[in-house]
Amino acid sequence: MAEGELILHEGERLCEECYFDRCHRIKVCDPWGERSKRVFRELEGLEGREGLTEVQAKIYDFIR
Repeated sequence: MAEGELILHEGERLCEECYFDRCHRIKVCDPWGERSKRVFRELEGLEGREGLTEVQAKIYDFIR
């Protein structure tokens, strides 16, 4: 690979694929936090966008 195509990360030169493998791992949500959120929303009778912040509502709309 050409020097300009490599990414310097923590003193190592990595190709783009290796850089993403190292730095952009999928992060799993907290299962208890997710359960608590679901239970709270059910107890409060919230559905869909109800009770979401503006940013959360935009993400919700994008995914739907």
